[in-house]
Amino acid sequence: MGASRRIAIIGNIAGGKSTLARALAEATGIPHREYDTLLWRGIELLPDEEAIALEQAWLAEPTWIIDGMGAWEAMQRRLDRADGIIFIDLPLWQHYAWAAERRIEQARQGADLHGKERALSVEVLFRVIAVTHQRTRPQILAYLQTHPDKQILRLRTKEALLRMVEDCRKQAAARAAQRQSD
Repeated sequence: MGASRRIAIIGNIAGGKSTLARALAEATGIPHREYDTLLWRGIELLPDEEAIALEQAWLAEPTWIIDGMGAWEAMQRRLDRADGIIFIDLPLWQHYAWAAERRIEQARQGADLHGKERALSVEVLFRVIAVTHQRTRPQILAYLQTHPDKQILRLRTKEALLRMVEDCRKQAAARAAQRQSD
């Protein structure tokens, strides 16, 4: 993302946003904020006033990587403040597959679900994925077309996403090695 210091990573549920954000944060040293932690306290949604106050504090920071979606108005505030935007725009079936894989793995491990994962059944989760693809994706695409001043990266394949995550992990390892040698 070049010289970007405020990076919004957006895309549908189960698309690798948090994985990429963590890898990019390690590679760059830019603080990472996960939008879901702003929305959920346990299985309860945070009150709007509290979530907006936290969001405003995050957006006021000089550097950040924020991954997640949320309501369009909240996402637009983030996109407006960002100088770099990464849109993970994978095929719809990939989101379904990764969401199902995540739930299966959680069940195998006997994981105690938290936040939205505990609150959303698989059926509701899949409906949210479909609605996000049908309604929010076109809004995102329109926003990106009307903001050529932003540095925008659109990842359309699983391979492109995984390659970027791997590149970030290599950069993070090199950064850590450099710190140790200093």
